[in-house]
Amino acid sequence: MHKKISNWLLQAMTVIVMVASNSFADEGYSDARKIIENNCEGCHGLDGVASVESWPNLACQNAGYLYSRLMHLKSSDDHHIDLRVRELSLQEINYISHYYAEQPCPVDR
Repeated sequence: MHKKISNWLLQAMTVIVMVASNSFADEGYSDARKIIENNCEGCHGLDGVASVESWPNLACQNAGYLYSRLMHLKSSDDHHIDLRVRELSLQEINYISHYYAEQPCPVDR
């Protein structure tokens, strides 16, 4: 019985992840680009490659990691970009995280 429930739960979770990914691809990608153009591109680039070597590249990072970092910046006072991040909604942070995670990994400059 437990094995049937476990298999069903795994299948359900897989479908949820697939639907969430498709949802981002359909609506979130263009929204993410607009948000990034207005808030992130100047430092981190539209493609996620930073314009200054001491700033982090965001391309190809894990979406969950990016989301958690943005949430930390949203709730803290220890970084100069906090004001921009604080104004973002949770959905916008989700879009940004997925957008940069899907960008190709940068090669050496």
